[in-house]
Amino acid sequence: MLNLFKRKLTLKKLQTEVIIREKSQLERELSTVNKQIQTSEFDKKELLLKGAKAASQAEKLGFAQQIKIKDFQVKALQKVQYPITQKLVVLNGLQVLKKNQDILERMQKGIFEKLDIDTVAANIDEIVVGQDVNFEKLFGLADVISSSMEDKKDVTTDTQVSEIMSLMDTIAQNPDKEIDAKAELEKVLGKPELVK
Repeated sequence: MLNLFKRKLTLKKLQTEVIIREKSQLERELSTVNKQIQTSEFDKKELLLKGAKAASQAEKLGFAQQIKIKDFQVKALQKVQYPITQKLVVLNGLQVLKKNQDILERMQKGIFEKLDIDTVAANIDEIVVGQDVNFEKLFGLADVISSSMEDKKDVTTDTQVSEIMSLMDTIAQNPDKEIDAKAELEKVLGKPELVK
């Protein structure tokens, strides 16, 4: 990774701005690599068409060798592309965790102080799926790292969480029934207060 993994950091110390900056740099690198791959792929097609129109075998051989060189370049660029893509997956996952930091800290106090980003990065595919956090995997990982968690709380003992999960089951069992999700959630959680 860029500067992010050069020093030992916990999720709590990791700043969202650092994630955004590193993502931006990697996205620029990935864009450059993708353009180079597209250019080389286009060149291969053009060389093939030129080779098909070539008058002699020697000319065809020249075009064929150029295609091989372009193909080698594409494969080399793909080897560069893969780690950049993997780093972006990790950064996206870390960003999702940071966005949900307050909720996660309430569910399991001190979790962000216990988890270092190297450990999270190694397990990011299991912890974050799209924009969703797999709480069970995240908390399980934290438990493995620190078996003596203070204030450990079973999520299912929270009545609001249980009611929300029950609502999810109702929606899943009746997919054709139109349900006002916002209204149903307000029944469980209460109406949000207006910020003045």
